[in-house]
Amino acid sequence: MKFALFATAEADVLRELLPKLRSFFEGYGPPEDPKRVVLFLRDSFRDELADLLEGFEVRSDTTRGRTRTFLGELREEKFDAAAVVMAGGKDHWKMKVLGLKCRAGSIYAFNENGDGFQWNKENRKHIRAHVAWRMKQGRVRVGNARVDLPLPLRLLVQLYGLTIGPVIGTVALLLHVAWLELRRFVRVVVLRNRPADLVGSASR
Repeated sequence: MKFALFATAEADVLRELLPKLRSFFEGYGPPEDPKRVVLFLRDSFRDELADLLEGFEVRSDTTRGRTRTFLGELREEKFDAAAVVMAGGKDHWKMKVLGLKCRAGSIYAFNENGDGFQWNKENRKHIRAHVAWRMKQGRVRVGNARVDLPLPLRLLVQLYGLTIGPVIGTVALLLHVAWLELRRFVRVVVLRNRPADLVGSASR
C-alpha cells in the first residue's frame, strides 16, 4: 500500500508527531501488506529530523513548477491514504490544501496532539469543529514558542490577518468546508426541482 504524509508543521511539532503517524500507517490495512510512506517535508527540516526519517520516502514539499501541475502529479500517484498535519502553524498552507486535494483513497487530518479524523463530506461536523477550535485558540508562534493572545488581539488576528500563515490556512479550510456545503446544497436543490418523471426513471 502507498501512503502520503504531508508534514505541514514546524519541526518541533513534527518531532512529536512523526512517530505517531508512522504507527498510524503501519496499522493501516492488512498487516501483511507492505507499507510505503511518501513524506513531503520542508528541506530545511531534514537534518533536524534525520533520526526520525528512516523508513520514509522523503520528498521536498516545494512545488515543482506550477502548483496545478504538482497537484496533477500527486493525483497520478493514486495514494491509498494520505495524512495532512493541521497544526495551525505560521505557514505550510499551500501544501495543506494540496494534501486535501490529492484524491487519495482516504484523507486524514491530524492536529499537533496527534488527534485525527477522516477528511470527507460525511465528517463535515468534525471539520467545522476543527476550524472553530483553531480559530478559538487565537495562537501565534514566536520562534518555537506559542503565545496566547488576549481576546481583542485574538479577534484582530482572526479578522485582519496579523499572522498571515494561520489566517490563510484557516481561510483555506473554511473555503473547503464551504465548498462541501455548497455541493450538498446544490444537490438537494437539483433533486427537489427535477421533474418527477425523471426522478422516477433515475430510480429504476
